[in-house]
Amino acid sequence: KNSSPLYDELLNSLEDVVVSDLSWKDSIASQIISDDSELVKKLPEKLKRVFMEPARRMVPSPLPPIVRETCKEFVSDYDERQMEVLPGKLEHDKSWKEGDEILVE
Repeated sequence: KNSSPLYDELLNSLEDVVVSDLSWKDSIASQIISDDSELVKKLPEKLKRVFMEPARRMVPSPLPPIVRETCKEFVSDYDERQMEVLPGKLEHDKSWKEGDEILVE
């Protein structure tokens, strides 16, 4: 059997779990291993990093600089009187085909 060190460590930790002591409040009873569970807290530091790697990869990419700058400008230049004109400009066809210049508008 070919298994990873993380798998082996988690399996060894699960052998110490008394199933009859679990309640619905225990995430492990639902087959969920949370990053704040005792199982993960007891892992060696290197294996904790391996366990958390998928979560680190799910961080969304940052917005393009032009979008961030436009948002900052909007907040700085906000004028409630112009809000009547904005809804028409903010309509989107959901295709995201516009370039940076159109997105800024």
